[in-house]
Amino acid sequence: MNRVSAVALLTIVAMASAFGQRGEGARIAIKRALDPAAATIPKTPVKTTVEDLLAAVRPPALQPDSKGAEYQNRRIGPLENTMWQVTATIKQIILRADGDYYMVIEGASGARTVVEVPDPRLCPKSKLIKQIQHVRNMLAKRFGPTPMPQDVNQKATITGVGFFGMQGRSLQGRQNNGARLMPGIDISFDK
Repeated sequence: MNRVSAVALLTIVAMASAFGQRGEGARIAIKRALDPAAATIPKTPVKTTVEDLLAAVRPPALQPDSKGAEYQNRRIGPLENTMWQVTATIKQIILRADGDYYMVIEGASGARTVVEVPDPRLCPKSKLIKQIQHVRNMLAKRFGPTPMPQDVNQKATITGVGFFGMQGRSLQGRQNNGARLMPGIDISFDK
């Protein structure tokens, strides 16, 4: 690796680490299924696509960085009150500074979103702790996520709870709604 590549890689890792730390306080109970409403989410997943997740309506009052008092401990229906299942391609995985396994997934059109699986040590009272632990074990065994972004190209079927996270721009330059799956609670890999 040449010096320029090494500097670029270290910059990316530092940015990912800083991003993880900034996002830590936003809607943490919802992210980790620690809120009382998590117990009422139906266990049967609804099949969807990355594209449909990104078409969900984000409430105007939810700030782009997901902060603000109104939604810190309140789920936003129907996205966050549903267990979703998507078949997509995992493009990248990283162990973030906040302990999450952070996966970038891509749908059939090339649209991308994120699945996050929190560190079980940070959510032992989560309503979904057993499922979170299971997915973490599978991802650790398959990819061994580290703080260095790992590019992968693995088709998978992923189940998780809908979540409105940080709003941003897609790779195509369009504003996206920040919809993702968090916590991720099941995964099966295509061969």
